[in-house]
Amino acid sequence: MKNKFIVDWALLPSFILSAFSGIKLHMLGHGMGHGACRFWGTFHIGASFVLLLLVIIHVKMHWNWYKHLLQKGLGNKSRTTAVLSLIFLLLASTGIILLGGECRRSTIGIWHFYLGIAMIILAVMHIFKRWARLTSAL
Repeated sequence: MKNKFIVDWALLPSFILSAFSGIKLHMLGHGMGHGACRFWGTFHIGASFVLLLLVIIHVKMHWNWYKHLLQKGLGNKSRTTAVLSLIFLLLASTGIILLGGECRRSTIGIWHFYLGIAMIILAVMHIFKRWARLTSAL
């Protein structure tokens, strides 16, 4: 299996863990105890850090796609992938800001939550569109 597909397959569980823990944190914010929030917060940070590293590697492996996007515009390139890339950049940025101690109920925290929901939707679309290619690499 090519290195590209190894990274693509590693992205899947890291995305699921990051998304699940983010949703779990949101649900815990509606009344659960501090200990559970601390556990899921730490878990979310860890899963999201792994996801961030894998996305950086993934983007580097597909750098020509981004280079041509910047040079020639969207053209026939996937709009879902372009928007997904932008949303992920914003999501990661707000997450890093929240690491600095910003309250999760702040404006940044609320943006992070809504960007996370958009990210989940777009990432699932991105995965389904490429599912046949991913499974053929096994």
